[in-house]
Amino acid sequence: MNKSVRKITDGAMLLAIIGIFVIINRMSTGLLSGFEIFVLPFPFIYYVVKYGMKPSSILAIASILLCLILADWITLFYIFSAILVGMVYGYGLIHHKDSVWILFTTGATAAISSFIEMYVLASALGYNMVKEVEEILALAESMGRALPPNARSLLLSMYPIVIILYGFSVAVLVHTFSKLMLKRLNVMDIPSRPLIQIKLPLWLSILATLGVFSQFLTIFNLSDAQQILIGNVMTVSIILLVGDSFIPIALFGAKIKRRIVLWLVLIGLFILPEIMIYVLIGVGLLDAYTDLRQRIINIKP
Repeated sequence: MNKSVRKITDGAMLLAIIGIFVIINRMSTGLLSGFEIFVLPFPFIYYVVKYGMKPSSILAIASILLCLILADWITLFYIFSAILVGMVYGYGLIHHKDSVWILFTTGATAAISSFIEMYVLASALGYNMVKEVEEILALAESMGRALPPNARSLLLSMYPIVIILYGFSVAVLVHTFSKLMLKRLNVMDIPSRPLIQIKLPLWLSILATLGVFSQFLTIFNLSDAQQILIGNVMTVSIILLVGDSFIPIALFGAKIKRRIVLWLVLIGLFILPEIMIYVLIGVGLLDAYTDLRQRIINIKP
């Protein structure tokens, strides 16, 4: 088949997939709303990798126009976000960007989309996040629960963290399934980065270390906004160091040929989070500032 004809037929097929998705979502009264960003990026990743950015941009515009006819404006926003995630990820692939760059930009795109949805669109629909938090606290107090003085700040600080984790989860899911899809369709074989090379840069490790110890600033009389900021910085820093700690743990398990080590750590984190979180932060700090990985590699099996 002629390449230009194949390009048109593939575009028409992907446009039909989006149309079917929108119709099913509309017939089910929004049952699929919110799942667009986990499903619809993949057709665009395929199209970007196979045909490039310019034809994909035309397909994206056609998809938006189709959704203007078939979908409501909230579904349109979800689909636009999914298209943008797919385009950003595909752009990184065809320009041979580093996997860290691809994951970061994809996750940031998804997080920005979630931020707009949670703060801008929700406000337009009359949703008041602060009022909801106050209602939750009032309900907890009516049940006789003892709440810390900064409970309001802690709850409000959870929302940005949820957005960041949401963006990260979308990036990981898109990256994982895109590798499988593109390899299966013989379009591109995305190389896997060796586990030992995945490490926080030194500057980011220093910032994460400062962020972990930023909790001591809460002893001062701070405003709600300052407490929320410190809480977010501390949580992100802990996530970075704990996430980094799993890599030397996985390397250690592989070195001694006991892959169950990683699962034991995960189970321990689930059962004793108050203790294990500090242990993993310690491992993350050792990995950041010492040659821990090299020592693990040099262990004699």
